[in-house]
Amino acid sequence: MKKFKPLGPNLIIKMETGEVRSSSGIIIEAEGTRATMAREEAIIEVLGESSFDDLHPENRPKVGDRVVIPRYEGHTVLSARDAEDKLERRVIQDTRILCSISDNQ
Repeated sequence: MKKFKPLGPNLIIKMETGEVRSSSGIIIEAEGTRATMAREEAIIEVLGESSFDDLHPENRPKVGDRVVIPRYEGHTVLSARDAEDKLERRVIQDTRILCSISDNQ
């Protein structure tokens, strides 16, 4: 697999697949609206050396955090048809991250 290193304030995100699990744990592939809506969420995989430098250290997203991005944002570096794991990865600027998602309320 190719290894990418984002430069400056860029980062690499892994797009969410849009899979849905049934109550018994069976994975149902997303189609139509469900898949389109899921494409706005991603997981941070690699941070550039100056990503999120303008944010307070407590508020900076980290590798592994789930984030929301604008639809169609970023440049695809590894598409689903090229990857063995069927996941799309994109390079995006840190200023294009809209918010982070946490399970804590």
